[in-house]
Amino acid sequence: MRKALPLAVFDWNGTLLDDVDAWVKSCNAALSVFNQPPRSKEEWQELYTCPIIHSYEKAGIPIDTYLEKMDLANAAFFQAYQNETAAGFKLRQGALELLTNLRDKGYHLTILSNHRADLLAVELEKTGVRGFFDHVCGNLTDADITHKLTKTERLQRYLADLSFDESCSFIIGDSHEEPFVGRALNLPSISITGGYVSRTRLSHTTPDRIVDQLHEVL
Repeated sequence: MRKALPLAVFDWNGTLLDDVDAWVKSCNAALSVFNQPPRSKEEWQELYTCPIIHSYEKAGIPIDTYLEKMDLANAAFFQAYQNETAAGFKLRQGALELLTNLRDKGYHLTILSNHRADLLAVELEKTGVRGFFDHVCGNLTDADITHKLTKTERLQRYLADLSFDESCSFIIGDSHEEPFVGRALNLPSISITGGYVSRTRLSHTTPDRIVDQLHEVL
């Protein structure tokens, strides 16, 4: 019989990686493709949703219009993101301490991200945390990021071969997705503020816990 492991599932962008400012500038670069004015961080924290296409719809871009220029918008987003992060990537305060603590406690650590897998791999290596994780899962294409909600099904496939201890396991992220995934897979959820979604919106998703800093997870 397989031993039940304590499991920690982490979102990446905005949760462990402190890239909110780069994300805002990248979203505004995508908006410029549609001749839309830039939005503030606070505005984007109200607009952000998944699939990403609906974030732009909430920003006033009809879906058909977005689809016509989707490739240009994606290219503008990723070019801006690369420009903004060219000097390096920064983890959120307390990330290394939390990952070290969980690893020392025997946790099975997983990244579950909507970020494109190739970029995710680069960012994990450059921040020096790839070695903490037993499993890393990102989206394969821009189309997946734009159109689909895949976190639940991707994690469900992975957990099919893994026995985890529900009493001390959790999923943590900075958006509405993690509480949804947690409820679907019977995994307690933690929402962290200061990322891509406002505290008010996070509270409406009814996670099991809300924290403001990563050290509170301990």
